Amino acid sequence: MAVPASSIWLLCWLRWTLDERSPWSMLGPAKGALNSPGLVQMNFPREVKLRKRGKGGGIRKRLRKRKSKPPLPSMILGNVRSLSNKIDELRACSKHMFEYREASVMCFIETWLNNNIIDSELVLSNFELARADRTVESGKKRGGGVCFYINKAWCSNWRIREQLCTPDIELLTISARPFYLPREFFLIFLTVCYIHPNANIDNASETISSTVHRYETMAPDAPQIILGDFNKCTLKDVLPTYEQAISVETRGSATLDLCYCNVKNAYTSKICSKLGNSDHNNIHIMPKYKTKLKQSKPVVIQQQLWSTEVVEKLRGCLACTDWDIMLDVDDTLDVRVSTISAYISFCVDMVIPKVTKKIYANEKPWISNQLRKLLQDKRIAHRGKDTPKILVTKNENEDTEIRENETSLVNNAVINVVDVRNVFAKVKPGKSTGPDGIGNRVIKYCNQELAPIYTKLFNESLASGTVPNQWKTACISPIPKIKNPKELNDYRPIAITSNVGKCLEKIVLRQLLDQTKLFLDPLQFAYQSNRSVEDAVLFHLHNIYQHLDVPKSYVRCLYIDFSSAFNTVEPGSLVRKLKEMNVNDTLTSWIYNFLTKRFQYVKLNGILSDKRTVSIGTPQGSVISPMLFSLFTSSFRANSNECCIVKYADDTVITGYITGNDETSYRQLGCDFYHWWYLFDYATILYSK
Repeated sequence: MAVPASSIWLLCWLRWTLDERSPWSMLGPAKGALNSPGLVQMNFPREVKLRKRGKGGGIRKRLRKRKSKPPLPSMILGNVRSLSNKIDELRACSKHMFEYREASVMCFIETWLNNNIIDSELVLSNFELARADRTVESGKKRGGGVCFYINKAWCSNWRIREQLCTPDIELLTISARPFYLPREFFLIFLTVCYIHPNANIDNASETISSTVHRYETMAPDAPQIILGDFNKCTLKDVLPTYEQAISVETRGSATLDLCYCNVKNAYTSKICSKLGNSDHNNIHIMPKYKTKLKQSKPVVIQQQLWSTEVVEKLRGCLACTDWDIMLDVDDTLDVRVSTISAYISFCVDMVIPKVTKKIYANEKPWISNQLRKLLQDKRIAHRGKDTPKILVTKNENEDTEIRENETSLVNNAVINVVDVRNVFAKVKPGKSTGPDGIGNRVIKYCNQELAPIYTKLFNESLASGTVPNQWKTACISPIPKIKNPKELNDYRPIAITSNVGKCLEKIVLRQLLDQTKLFLDPLQFAYQSNRSVEDAVLFHLHNIYQHLDVPKSYVRCLYIDFSSAFNTVEPGSLVRKLKEMNVNDTLTSWIYNFLTKRFQYVKLNGILSDKRTVSIGTPQGSVISPMLFSLFTSSFRANSNECCIVKYADDTVITGYITGNDETSYRQLGCDFYHWWYLFDYATILYSK
């Protein structure tokens, strides 16, 4: 009886495995061979681990483990040169090969499809088809075409956003909301394109750029993935922030098929076998992106735990305090304010309990505990069989509105307790705590206990025309104006000031409005009630369209934007303007002291800079600064049948309504603006806009 060759091979392999010279013996004895003679058992420490096979073994292992839930879609990209002829081979690959079967999306170029080939002939198991065939607009009769195959296990909520076919480019864009996405993303845009070798690459790249920017405006945080056969085209100039992920050869020794993504370190690639006789290799594009949750460790913070019982205990502590002891001391206003602030912070630390909380990198800042509970109740309601009920919430801490005593603010700047209590009761508890350490929760919940002492301090500040240093010290938090800031002007300096000082600013602002409302520019649409940027745009366009109805007329517009306008207001010039508006001396002295010798420091990533003294500009983030800037620029105005100046904050447009080629008034207004701008010593026009 003959022994099969497979059995002989198996016996030889077992004998070699049990040999002490075999490398397999290092893994330990085989099952059932513990007592085999000559077998050397080697004990390795736990730190020694088997090395992963292959350079990308870790990425492929994670991809196999996650299957249909990758952080970003895993993709197959290929130039198939006739999809219908290779559909049987593609079906076999999607059935037996992991790369195809578990791919989130498969993108194919040069499908060579037309209206005679229906979708039912291109069906793949567990995949849905989105195709864009070549049309007559391309100027070519046949060939071309692009398509997507979307894995049903990865996403069923997708839609075609755009199809385009021109002589320079064929493009198909879809948006997808998969079953799983990292918390930092909520939508994905995928664009596949084919650029002919003889196409105008400038037109093609500009088309891709405009398409991508349109969807970036729609969803700024969404991943944008652009892939396809680019031939000689590159997106390095039109999309400089996008990374190209394919580093292997796609056709011969050249890399013609590319994949761009706006997420850093998002993908890696490897070559797959080509389909049929195609001259392009298929590329497996694998996500290597690490979610924000895994990129950084959670931040541990101490958070105050507020409750009704704790608030009542704190109010009782402040109510039994003898504030006169702190005021009777013969000290300056700065010392008294610092002493009272320190005492209030001490009471808060002693009464309010603290809990340790972890803040993860992928948490949304607006998700509060109350909202998190509502979302959980919503999920539970949708899982149940009953019809989900509408959940209505009410803020438990919402206080009854206190009627304001409007007659209390008189010209001699006397403030009573009712004014202070009303302002304290209306502050928002969720705002940031200022440099003095007194949060808005303390001010709001303890407004009756704190109003008397701060009324005395506010009146002393206005009477002496001085502002305590603690109330005008600012913590500057730089906020980026653009997505990728490159210089200092790309940041907006937001000043976080004392919350108590802001309450005093609100009281001063009301008195300032009463004295200067007749001097405000009626065409300044910012920082005023019942006005918005939409009103400014509608007013501007209405006047233009109305004038263009007149025969032989046209319009000239000069759009102006000042660079860091708030930071260039000179306090001395502002005070002179306020005196020309008949603002009383007490208020002007207080405003001048508020704007000069201010202390500020920068806080970035938890690091504090040294304090600097600033005596120019109005701090962005304070209550009174917008109105001061409006008053400072109110002298330059125009509103006639020939010229008009419309403002929204520091954005200004000078419009000339010209009839019969007479531009005299418009040009004269431009010269007047130049002289006014020359007097505005520190202002710089932002020419880039």
